[in-house]
Amino acid sequence: SLGILVSISGEGRTKDISASTTSPRDIEVRAEAEVEGTSGRRIYVIKSVSQNTGAYLVNFESPCGKKEIMVRVR
Repeated sequence: SLGILVSISGEGRTKDISASTTSPRDIEVRAEAEVEGTSGRRIYVIKSVSQNTGAYLVNFESPCGKKEIMVRVR
């Protein structure tokens, strides 16, 4: 698994961020509980849930925009 810190600036809230993957049978992405003192930031855990290897896309989307990252499973 891999942890990633996602930040949102301005008037956005981390609760407004949705995370998804293009291959939910192979990759799971979930938000961790908010950590006190980390306003505007949230940790997401990305985990391989199958034996398949390859490159997978993970999407983070909020009302103010979208970001896509590639995760490689070996």
